[in-house]
Amino acid sequence: MTLLALAAGFLVFMALIGAVQALDRWSLARFGYAPFALVNVLAMLVPSGALLAGAAALGGADPAGLAGLMDPLWLIGLGLCGGLAMAWLIGRRTNPWVALFAAPLMLVGAPVLVFSVLFRGMAGD
Repeated sequence: MTLLALAAGFLVFMALIGAVQALDRWSLARFGYAPFALVNVLAMLVPSGALLAGAAALGGADPAGLAGLMDPLWLIGLGLCGGLAMAWLIGRRTNPWVALFAAPLMLVGAPVLVFSVLFRGMAGD
């Protein structure tokens, strides 16, 4: 069962990376703007880290040692505000549907998407 779950997780991950690249190409052709540009993904690292650290602290873990410094709900709120700001930015430059897909995906997966965007850029896509 573990191997099957690992394979399913890998397939979902690869499907999301493919969807990110397809949406970037489509949006660049239609609107002249790539929502998953390196600048956007790098900007989402801070809200993503805040959201994930706050969620982990609520779950009982304290990966960043922030439990004594800041309330986890504040971290989650900070992350969500950053996600809303990115959704607003992408929505103004493309359309709300692209923003509805791109912003939450960047909010949760920015640490992984950074490498995908960097490798795509190095490949010359």
